Amino acid sequence: MIVGEYSHTLDAKNRTILPAKLREQLGDKIVLVRGMESCIAVYPEEAWQAFAHKLDSLPDVATRHVKMAIFSSVSDVLTPDQQGRIMIPAKLKEHAGLQKNLVTIGMSNHAEIWDEDTLNAVMSGVSDADVQE
Repeated sequence: MIVGEYSHTLDAKNRTILPAKLREQLGDKIVLVRGMESCIAVYPEEAWQAFAHKLDSLPDVATRHVKMAIFSSVSDVLTPDQQGRIMIPAKLKEHAGLQKNLVTIGMSNHAEIWDEDTLNAVMSGVSDADVQE
């Protein structure tokens, strides 16, 4: 299960570190793809294959544009470098509005990379009552 919250930065070459604990949870090979809202979804290769298969099995009439948005944004399968860094493609960086300070959160079967300010704005709308419900 992929869980936790990790703060880090984006360097001048659009690289960011995936912390060791998160790399353990994600595995050796990952896929970056346009996430819901303004984030980048980070899937272990196997979880991505399962998600892509489910998405691909949906009828084109109802989901064509969603498929276009998601499948066109998929990065190549990545392996973090020796320092645990990955390169964020420019198109995904733009989609997520990434600046300098990032937060990566675990989402059970995948992780999400957020711009810190964007995530804080989203989470400010989640109350204790929402969590309890």
